[in-house]
Amino acid sequence: YRGLNAKLGGSALAMLLLALALVAGNLILLDSISGDAAPLNYIAGARRILYQVAFLADHSVAQTGAAREATVTDARTAMRSLDERFAGFRQGAADRDLPPVSDPLTLAALRQVEDAWTTRYKPAVERALAASSAADANAALSQFAGDIGGLVDQVDRATDRYQSFAGEKVARFQALQYGFVILVAAVLLAVLWTVRGVTRQGRALAAGDPRDLRNHAARRDLEHEVLQAPESQRHDETLRRLP
Repeated sequence: YRGLNAKLGGSALAMLLLALALVAGNLILLDSISGDAAPLNYIAGARRILYQVAFLADHSVAQTGAAREATVTDARTAMRSLDERFAGFRQGAADRDLPPVSDPLTLAALRQVEDAWTTRYKPAVERALAASSAADANAALSQFAGDIGGLVDQVDRATDRYQSFAGEKVARFQALQYGFVILVAAVLLAVLWTVRGVTRQGRALAAGDPRDLRNHAARRDLEHEVLQAPESQRHDETLRRLP
């Protein structure tokens, strides 16, 4: 019975540990899924800011005086927000409690967008906002307005890549969970097999298996003879008669 108790106890402990690991895996998976939503929205937000800068810069061309100054201020605020967002992709956004983008492919795609914005589009917008005439502003914006769709497409590709990255993490966690389920099933089968063997032995004893009865009778006779023998002969007689 000690061996049986050890097997059943070990199997129960193994099942408990595997069940706890499975629950922990589910919690980690849920946390990962919820944690990917905020970075995804943060990346996709660059698209909105690009359109906002394009609208404000174009709107400022037809304005004059205080109205134009207010629009230029809003446009430059949006441009700073976009610069901060690009920095947040690399370093993390402390104000939003977001870590840096961890996927190298997504980060590389975002760096291409940042390089295009910094070297080509941002200088064009700055020239348009600082222009003294509508003609100069339109000339500066011609390149930016014509290519804004291509820049937005690059942001969309980075967003799609991050979605794929998040999906890959979910797939890995699911594969791990399937492995835990298989291990739990294997331990359960081992427990059932052990219990089945014990049950068969119990039924054999209850039914009066001749082999078990003979062994039991032989041991009973041996114990009786040993107890009747002198003390000095009991040990030798026991060793001689034991099967």
